[in-house]
Amino acid sequence: MIKLDRIDAPATAEHATVYLAFELSKAKWKLGVLLPGSQKLSRYTIGGGDLVALAARLADVSKKAAADGRPIRILSCYEAGLDGHWLHRWLAQQGVINHEIDPSSIEVNRRARRAKTDQIDLEKLMRTFLAYL
Repeated sequence: MIKLDRIDAPATAEHATVYLAFELSKAKWKLGVLLPGSQKLSRYTIGGGDLVALAARLADVSKKAAADGRPIRILSCYEAGLDGHWLHRWLAQQGVINHEIDPSSIEVNRRARRAKTDQIDLEKLMRTFLAYL
């Protein structure tokens, strides 16, 4: 087996990797969770800045991911903005490998009108994050 020296490499079989994507706003945060072996993105809503609810959700997904006995690794991302840097530091303290993404780096079709909802943005952010990894 090849040992990868990058901690954010998603293809290692030694870890059960959980992927998180945040859509942040002042009032509420949308959280997309992709568990190991799942193809379905689970969506949760958390009050904006509610770290107690976020910690509870992280504990819940960690418990679900630990079912197969492998060590757990959580990778997350969100668009840099209002809640950016302090949340990054908090997630790092919780053992989450976090990526702040520049909003302009997410590809969109500028010529066509497009729907703009938190659900669509969350899915697009998760696809972009997985493609990056």
